[in-house]
Amino acid sequence: VLWALANEIRTLARLRSTVDAGQTIDNALRSERVFGPRQALCKRAVPRLKIGVLRAALVHAARIDRLIKGLGKGDVWDEFLQLALRVRSR
Repeated sequence: VLWALANEIRTLARLRSTVDAGQTIDNALRSERVFGPRQALCKRAVPRLKIGVLRAALVHAARIDRLIKGLGKGDVWDEFLQLALRVRSR
């Protein structure tokens, strides 16, 4: 679950960076090989997400990874919820 979620956040971060560098969203999606239904979702998500929020979400995902491996204290599922809310609410 963590890998899939982090992978999507990484894709959104790369798209946001590419758009911030002056590329169009369509070119960014093509370069990241985002096609089909994901393309429409990303087109809606990228403009509303800031790169700082996405970077913070990746740091949060790394914390969850440490929890999964037993290297920290906390509830993994609560952290997943917080991660999803972090990305959604911005």
